[in-house]
Amino acid sequence: MATRLELLAEKFRNESIARNSYQSNAQYDSNHPNAMSDGDEKGKGESSNSIGSSIDIQKRNELMSKNTYAEYRSYNSLHPNALSNGDEKGKGELAGKVGSLTDINLRIDNIGRNTYNSENQYSSGHPNAQSDGDDKGKGQLGEKGTIGNRTDILLRTENLGKNEIYGPNKKQYPDF
Repeated sequence: MATRLELLAEKFRNESIARNSYQSNAQYDSNHPNAMSDGDEKGKGESSNSIGSSIDIQKRNELMSKNTYAEYRSYNSLHPNALSNGDEKGKGELAGKVGSLTDINLRIDNIGRNTYNSENQYSSGHPNAQSDGDDKGKGQLGEKGTIGNRTDILLRTENLGKNEIYGPNKKQYPDF
């Protein structure tokens, strides 16, 4: 015998099924008309190469009409707007250039202001890399040259003068 809870549940179940438009004789599945995209608001599944409800399709068509790269004007790495050909759109390499017109102009400007270029390349042998008494170089100059820029050398000399154990005329570090 069913409990009062089971009887009440059965009553509510029958009321809910009565409101359900997808009953046992017209069950909802992927082939049901309300599941197919056939121009109404219910269907979203693919039908005749169309996907989505009528509003979805309308909105997609509206957006595609605004899109520079629509269905028949696809965008890929060979498209003129993908290549750096002197306009603002292309960024991909073309004839040794990379970037939009603004990118290229800024690069030329920055390289023009750069101390180091193809004729004056920075390396360990460049005067600005060697410790020759200016404030640019840090690398050792010669076999027994000092290391660091002018400020480094002056501070080191001052600090060595204060050091009671290590210094130019004292014990040298490392002492092992």
